[in-house]
Amino acid sequence: MFMQEGGDVMSAQQLFDTMPEKSLVSLTAMITCSAKYGELGKARVLFEEMEERDVVCWNVMIDGCAQEWDAK
Repeated sequence: MFMQEGGDVMSAQQLFDTMPEKSLVSLTAMITCSAKYGELGKARVLFEEMEERDVVCWNVMIDGCAQEWDAK
């Protein structure tokens, strides 16, 4: 996925915002992107709004929290 390669985060967000239905995969991708670029609050909002969560999205949030803690 282009976001993981340092792609255009704003374009990814714009595309995500236009999606009529957001899947588990698309939500997890945006959570990953937000957490990776230091927007853990945004990632958490997306995570909390998810109707379904799997081990991947949980791991993304755990990793994001750990990265933020290491940065402090």
